[in-house]
Amino acid sequence: MKDFNIHLAELKISPKYREDILGVLRKMFNDALQSEHIDRGQLPVFPTVDVPDPYFDTLTEAQQDEILGKIPEHDHPIFHLILWYGLRPSEARAIRRDAIIGDFDKIVIRRTFTRNNRLRENPKENKWRIISLLDETKEILRCLTPSLSGFLFVNQWGRHYSQTYLNDTWNRACSNAKFKYIKLYHGSRHSLGTKLANEGYGEHIIATVLGHSDTKTTKKYVRYASDSLKGFYKRRNVRKASVTRLEPGDRTKTKQT
Repeated sequence: MKDFNIHLAELKISPKYREDILGVLRKMFNDALQSEHIDRGQLPVFPTVDVPDPYFDTLTEAQQDEILGKIPEHDHPIFHLILWYGLRPSEARAIRRDAIIGDFDKIVIRRTFTRNNRLRENPKENKWRIISLLDETKEILRCLTPSLSGFLFVNQWGRHYSQTYLNDTWNRACSNAKFKYIKLYHGSRHSLGTKLANEGYGEHIIATVLGHSDTKTTKKYVRYASDSLKGFYKRRNVRKASVTRLEPGDRTKTKQT
């Protein structure tokens, strides 16, 4: 496993993707151990992958709405759900009519699309979650024409959305709205997580909204919640700093602390 991890790194596969690959293999071996196809002595030791904290840009709700205004009318509903509720695009693509509760009162997130575009019956965290919909969302979804495929959202050709189609549509809308490039995942899900952290919501609330099974995943939003620290930095209005001005020739004489 150590050699395999090194091989993946040599192929320029990102640390996060390598961690995902090793995680799948780890689960496979653990399943084999539980079913007694192998014994504990055959269980390999998995290397730890050092995954750096990712940097991501975020959008405000006003910026999201501006980009939404550039989305084609037919594609607007799925992007509305992704942006307003922080759904993973793979989850929004996988919503079928049997996931609707009542008259679009709630939606059960119970499926997702995998990287190789296969429909999986459990979402990424392997736990279903229920989302209560706002009145604005209900009105949008009630106007959707039912499709023969059973998917809630279909493209203009009647097929379920692909990730490539969503990304391309999003990128064009950002360009038309004069925004710099930002990934759909960052402009939707990461933006919502950061917004909630800025508004003072705790990690457990944010984890529930975004469907995280472990709050460790949620901590990154707290780190990016710069707005929540404004009260701390406002101390500069009452706290005076003593500034010593140095001449250019004096800089070499100072010691770094």
